[in-house]
Amino acid sequence: MNVLVVGGTRFIGVATVERLLERGHAVTLFNRGSRAGLWGGRVRELHGDRRESLAPLAHERFDAVLDFCAYTARDTEALLGVQGEVQRLVHLSSGTVYALDPHLPWREDTPLGPAELWGDYARGKIDCERALARRPPSVATTIVRLPWVLGPRSYADREAFVFNRLLDAEEVLLPGDGKALQQFVSAAQVAHALVAIVER
Repeated sequence: MNVLVVGGTRFIGVATVERLLERGHAVTLFNRGSRAGLWGGRVRELHGDRRESLAPLAHERFDAVLDFCAYTARDTEALLGVQGEVQRLVHLSSGTVYALDPHLPWREDTPLGPAELWGDYARGKIDCERALARRPPSVATTIVRLPWVLGPRSYADREAFVFNRLLDAEEVLLPGDGKALQQFVSAAQVAHALVAIVER
């Protein structure tokens, strides 16, 4: 397949591009170019700022689009303006879109928030999802609401925080009196799932 990855040069994006290449897909990246050349010419790279112009994508045709960096409805609407007919579109959203609910784990049909805790980030992700809901039902649109993601190249580095607390013999506070079920997945697991969504 010919796959467009919007973003894709950090954390989960890197793992996903590597998985796409392992599976034999042709990959085109569109991003600002701040981390160009990660794959030594094995991917096609188009550079630009999605908030200024998606013109480089206007005459391109892809079998699938994976969007790693839409944070506002405007981001999503602009992409749909140039790639709205793509047959498979996968949007990376976030578990932060849900309203806070003391009953865990949260089900997919848990009402949307956002909780003020997550601020503009969660509000923006909800707006992106609403923009995607306007796509025709005849084309495959998948929204992936990720829980906590761990793994190499994470810019949040959650594991190091916990490990350092343990090494320093400091307390590690557990949410919800320790009974809250937290969902953790690895970047590699997310990458495998995203590529499976695209392929199926």
